[in-house]
Amino acid sequence: MAEGGFAYFRSSDVTLQVKLLVQQLHGSVPAMCASHPPLSYAAWLAGACGVAPHDLHISAQLLVHGMPLGQPERTYSAAGSKLRWNEWLSFTAKYCDLSADAALRISVYGTAGPREPVLIGTATAKLFDAASRLREGELQLALRLVPRFASGDGSSDPAGEEAGEEGRVRSKDEAALSRGSELAWLDKPTYQLIEARQLALHGRLSRHLLSIRLPDFEHPVLLHERSAALPPPFLQPPPPRPRALAQPPRLPPRASTPERAAAAADSPATPSSLPARPSEARGLLRGTPMTRPRHVHDMSMTRSSHGHTGLLCDGEVGRDSPALARHHRLARSLLSAGFARELKPDSEERRRLATLVALPPTTRLRDEERELVWKFRYALTEQPRALTKLLKCVDWSDPREAAHARQIASQWAPAEVGDLLELLGARCSRDVCEIQPRSSVARAARCSLALVRCSPGVRDECAPPGPSFVSAPAWVRQCAVDGLRLRASDEQLVAYLLPLVQAVQYEARLPLPPDEAPLGALLVSRAVASVQRAAAAAPAAAPPPPPQPPPTGRAGSGGLGEVGTALLGGLSHAVRGSIGGAAPPAAPAPPAAAAGIAESRRERCSPHAPRFAGSTLAGGGFSELAISLHWYISLERRDPRHGPHYAAVYDALHVGLAATPAGAALRSMLRRQEALVGALSAAAQALKAAGESRPKRIARLQAMFEKDAGPLAPLRSLDAPLILPLDPTAAVVGALPERSTVFKSALSPISVTFRALLRPPAGSGGGASSSTSSDGGGGGSYAIIFKSGDDLRQDQMVLAMLRLMDSLLRAQGLDLQLTAYRVLATAPSEGMVERVAACAPLADILKEQRGDIRRFLAQFHPDSSAPYGIAPAVLERFVKSCAGYCVAMYLMGVGDRHLDNLMLRTDGALFHIDFGYILGRDPKPFPPPMKLCKEMVEAMGGADSRLYERFRVLCCEAFNILRASSNLILNLLLLMVDAGVADLKTEQDVLKVTEKLRLDLSDEEAALYFQELISESVSSLFPQINETIHRWAQYWRS
Repeated sequence: MAEGGFAYFRSSDVTLQVKLLVQQLHGSVPAMCASHPPLSYAAWLAGACGVAPHDLHISAQLLVHGMPLGQPERTYSAAGSKLRWNEWLSFTAKYCDLSADAALRISVYGTAGPREPVLIGTATAKLFDAASRLREGELQLALRLVPRFASGDGSSDPAGEEAGEEGRVRSKDEAALSRGSELAWLDKPTYQLIEARQLALHGRLSRHLLSIRLPDFEHPVLLHERSAALPPPFLQPPPPRPRALAQPPRLPPRASTPERAAAAADSPATPSSLPARPSEARGLLRGTPMTRPRHVHDMSMTRSSHGHTGLLCDGEVGRDSPALARHHRLARSLLSAGFARELKPDSEERRRLATLVALPPTTRLRDEERELVWKFRYALTEQPRALTKLLKCVDWSDPREAAHARQIASQWAPAEVGDLLELLGARCSRDVCEIQPRSSVARAARCSLALVRCSPGVRDECAPPGPSFVSAPAWVRQCAVDGLRLRASDEQLVAYLLPLVQAVQYEARLPLPPDEAPLGALLVSRAVASVQRAAAAAPAAAPPPPPQPPPTGRAGSGGLGEVGTALLGGLSHAVRGSIGGAAPPAAPAPPAAAAGIAESRRERCSPHAPRFAGSTLAGGGFSELAISLHWYISLERRDPRHGPHYAAVYDALHVGLAATPAGAALRSMLRRQEALVGALSAAAQALKAAGESRPKRIARLQAMFEKDAGPLAPLRSLDAPLILPLDPTAAVVGALPERSTVFKSALSPISVTFRALLRPPAGSGGGASSSTSSDGGGGGSYAIIFKSGDDLRQDQMVLAMLRLMDSLLRAQGLDLQLTAYRVLATAPSEGMVERVAACAPLADILKEQRGDIRRFLAQFHPDSSAPYGIAPAVLERFVKSCAGYCVAMYLMGVGDRHLDNLMLRTDGALFHIDFGYILGRDPKPFPPPMKLCKEMVEAMGGADSRLYERFRVLCCEAFNILRASSNLILNLLLLMVDAGVADLKTEQDVLKVTEKLRLDLSDEEAALYFQELISESVSSLFPQINETIHRWAQYWRS
């Protein structure tokens, strides 16, 4: 670290092991022991201690708080006649583990016989000096011999005699300063006498010095101890009588008898530690209970004079230095002056700025980087991507700087939609702002918002932490919403809708009604407007029906009972007639639902019901944006954390829909969809609770469609087309009971196949065309899977990101044939999944076709003139889909990949299912970067074939295209952090995707990097072992 030009290391950051070099033991021989010829120090020490010099060895012990830390280390080399070791001793402890009183206790041992070590003497050296700086270099330690060996030195206490002489010198100096000049003539003979006595003392005493050397560092190492996280509660509750705090704590009387010991054990001990903050002390004196501080920076153990141990909180630890903060403010105030407009970066600064602007949104800017961006902010106004980097550099605690940032942000080049999403997360929701509210229900219907005045307010301490925008005022969020309103199309909002709905929860902290918060108001207004545009594109409608009151936003959407099931009857006979054919009479219903059916029939038989053409129904005339928004908000209403906020947004959506004829028709359709989900949920739960065998459950499910007999009877034939909540581009007119089934699983998921009105248009997306099959009569079928007891929110997020990646690739002219089937979580433990038609697990295909994928494809698309007997378009689709899923699954870190969750369609498209493990989590050891088995490579013609080379090229091309849109992908994932997804809990999880994107590489380097990943995945051994284990597990499980 560097502060004010002084570079240093913190001891808590030094993870090296503690070491010392034992050099030599030397000293002086006492004058009384002089002989002819004179003895060497080694010979004298050996004679005095009765040990041979070559038997001496050194043992070093590390001490922390006076207690041993780890095991002692010793020398193993022979000392020799000069008592030199020159041997390094390394401890298991590291410098980051040391405390302020850390010391080394070094002992010298000899050998009196076999296994008879003899302690000669000890020396102690502190590792930190008085300035809390780690000692370095060579040290001379005074060795204190044990008493039986020290008796031969000529003095029983040599250190005491030496200290006595020093005391005499000091007393003479003090006396000379205190007296006058009349006795100055005695100073010279007195000092001469003291020096003579010191020389005589040094001649009589022996001095034993041990030379050691501590490691040297490039910069000084200063003491820094990490604060420990202590389990709550860390303070004792207040005593029953507050006046006890003003007195010393009383201890129980010493127990001398059994009766007194029992009384002492029953008496409560008074806490000896005072509260850490004055406010807590005042609370205790008033008799109020003590609570744990919101932020605990550092805790230290203290021991009172009575022996009690308490905990004190140091509130200064972790806070900014006031001097440094003032320095930064002064420096930034100079940069805020008028001449900042004239500052132009040089070539090196331009290079650094370009690097900073290109950084991903998950990167934290260092202080010097923030200062650089702020310094040249006017030079960056023409770079759209630099806006978010500028807002990260603003000191929001300074009102002048915040106002200046708002002024310069209004002059910035329009930022891209993907960059603006960064401003909508939790990091922009901590401060409140003052926004003048507007009134009336019509305002909620129009969903308009007027931003009148924003000012930094009180920080919300409950907001989740984030790397930037921590104290940003609400106008930052409003800036992002305004950009979305102006530059985001409805198609983009649909693609980003799931993360955007999650971002609505952060507006609950604003002092506004939920329907007036910026992002929620934008989504509601755009959804209502999209319904009106869809109605305008359809044939002219009849006069509107009378307005209906909006539903209450607090009620659940599932389990509507018999009345809800009766609502499946449809919108109107007019809608049925516009599609073709007369409307059949409604089926009789149970008596308990008669009133609800009558009301539903009166509604759908109204002469004012709007008419929509069949193509409009199947082509999205009911607005995919509005339908998806309704279901996403319905799910979030169930969350206890922010359910009321989403319920208010839900009400605002339905108020806006009820204001127009097209919206009223859509509301009726949404009620039918809710009834459909409720009926499927009731059926799935009943089958799961039955506990029967699978054939009996299938028979029971098909019996539920019988007329007037089961809860699914209304689905057999619908009076009017029904837009599926799972896929707003598909309309169905009835179910096919004979094709309904129950899967072999503990949760008993059910599959229901519907008769589709029209096939979705080609190119409408992989999910739209994947499950619809033609029935030969111009219509088709649409199969869904309903799961009860399974959380589908993670699968829903992964497939939403897959559709986004598919659209990004298609926008660059690269269609990799991704089958992004649809998933909709209707409740935290329920949901619907699109069932892809004409496909089979790759494990079953390899088992039936003896490990040859091409034999499976040749059965459906033979071509005798082609090289492999397969239509070239089918092999091309197989190669493209393999490349697309390899890149997408690698970026999302999808784990638990085996051949049972790899599916292959008869047209050659491969796709993945089951996304229970993402972002690097995998239940199997040593997973490869991507799932690419040798059978897939052999289907392309082998590792040397033209198709395999094309596969590698497509992978690299797709990887670089997605890297170019990294900001969009990462920002959307950041918005999903609080969505309840199992494997996406913190921003650290998003960093895993950042690492996989390798944004530090150029396109050429990234292509080479991905080529290495492909080679690693193909040649990996552990996936083959895991596949064998998985097959055996499936065999024994069945």
